[in-house]
Amino acid sequence: MYNNTKYVAKTEHLTATQIENLKSEYYAGENVDRIIQKYKVDIRPSCLWKSFPLVEAKDESCKFCESVMYFIFPSKTSKNKKEYLCMTCSHKKSLYGCNCKQCLREKAAEKEQAQIEKSLSSKKNRETNSRTREYPNAPLLSMLTIKERAYLGALLRTSLHHDYLLVDLDCTSNHYYAPTIKYRDLIVSALIRGNIIAAYKLHNDEDEKILDRYIRGSLYDICITDANMSKREIVTYLMYPYVVGENQKDEALEVLREVNVYEAIEYMTKMLQKFNLNGFEVDEKYMILFSQILKRYSLGQLFNFIYTAVRNQAARTNQRQQGYVPLANYIYKLISDRYDKARIENWKIVNYNRSWEGQQTELSKLVSSRLLGIGESAFYQVV
Repeated sequence: MYNNTKYVAKTEHLTATQIENLKSEYYAGENVDRIIQKYKVDIRPSCLWKSFPLVEAKDESCKFCESVMYFIFPSKTSKNKKEYLCMTCSHKKSLYGCNCKQCLREKAAEKEQAQIEKSLSSKKNRETNSRTREYPNAPLLSMLTIKERAYLGALLRTSLHHDYLLVDLDCTSNHYYAPTIKYRDLIVSALIRGNIIAAYKLHNDEDEKILDRYIRGSLYDICITDANMSKREIVTYLMYPYVVGENQKDEALEVLREVNVYEAIEYMTKMLQKFNLNGFEVDEKYMILFSQILKRYSLGQLFNFIYTAVRNQAARTNQRQQGYVPLANYIYKLISDRYDKARIENWKIVNYNRSWEGQQTELSKLVSSRLLGIGESAFYQVV
């Protein structure tokens, strides 16, 4: 959040007119010590500019959550510098860059993309492992649904073997390609069942570097083909697809809703661990409830519902007020009741920001940023 808040408090005793006069005198070059004495501001002269309140800039909107941004007044030595701050998600628009969570994620994703593209173009990718092989009943690229393309694209982003165009499932444990272990297993199973990926068959002329992975059964080949694309081009297309057309938008949105439900389940599981409420598994009834909530509220607002319910239940448990009703039912009721009240009484539910407990997965990034072109704002808006 804005790190000059403590300085802004120094001018709270002034009226709006006095603050405008103070700023005018400051930028006109008048003596700062005299200005401080005149307006009785308890602050060091070098920090006076930090005490100027932010001003809403209606023409500037945050690229992540689309909220209106606020202009940050500069020092008089840098009075031509323009910086804007989003009070919702802490993103800063500045020539000097931004280190908010969303921008750091973007930088990390760009770095990872550059590394993967370098790997794809590397000479180490031997021709024997890059060629498209024939698999019985394997679908053409054009036959894949949007969901299947998203599943495979996210898996390739995190599990592509560094030296070969193969899926290495041993890599997935070190990457966050989809929320919850159960969902990740469902994705891999769906791809295998659809003959989209298949257990890799080692050839005699291939490098021994992949022998260990082959023996452990973690290597899978990409079975799909296309008459106009090489295997490398297919892999690149799946990892970095284009924005879908209007006729496919509903299908892509449905995938994002599915991912959001599982991300909410993952977030709730980690909140239960955080508050030492580890007595149950988040089951099907929560998936149904979260699906309903996401029809009216954003994922960030759903995180609010979840955190509040888990925190309140932890307080009850510590005070031994739980009774004999199962913990899973207690928390379900807390979330469901608050959702109903918020919906009926039209409450304003604050969007929570992403954190390490609810980090965006590669599948979510691929669908929101690449297929739908809405990026991180998907977290703060109703899908």
